[in-house]
Amino acid sequence: MHFDQGSYFPSNFTYLGYVGLVAGSVFMLTGNVVLGLPILLIALGLSFTRMGCSIDNEKNTISDYVSVLGLKFGSPHPFKELKKLIVKQNEVSQVMNSRGSSTTLHYTIYNAYLFYDSDSVLLTGDKRKERIESKMKIVAEELSIPFEIVE
Repeated sequence: MHFDQGSYFPSNFTYLGYVGLVAGSVFMLTGNVVLGLPILLIALGLSFTRMGCSIDNEKNTISDYVSVLGLKFGSPHPFKELKKLIVKQNEVSQVMNSRGSSTTLHYTIYNAYLFYDSDSVLLTGDKRKERIESKMKIVAEELSIPFEIVE
């Protein structure tokens, strides 16, 4: 089972990567390979580097990984027993500043945590409770472990 945890870089770096893809492509098409290729490679890394978690129930391993252009980097950790799957509600705030004023946005994120042996790992998160709840119920059934929602 694989769980995508989102982009490795903050969203503004990811957007910068998309701009770099366009700029690098333009340089490459106009014949400036020396400038275009490094920009293109850095932009690909910024745009398509993701974090994730993988569970192999047959080999009893859990792996947190970073995926760069589809290549996964991370080492598997063995586990003896999967204990439970919990979805926890987290309040998040974000401050947005502009000229002379600031606004604070408050919203809720629901994160799914898998507890095993004496450790835990973040599987995924979602803003919609119903969506993550339905996904994690299926995962808990496949792994044959208890599932609960903590609010």
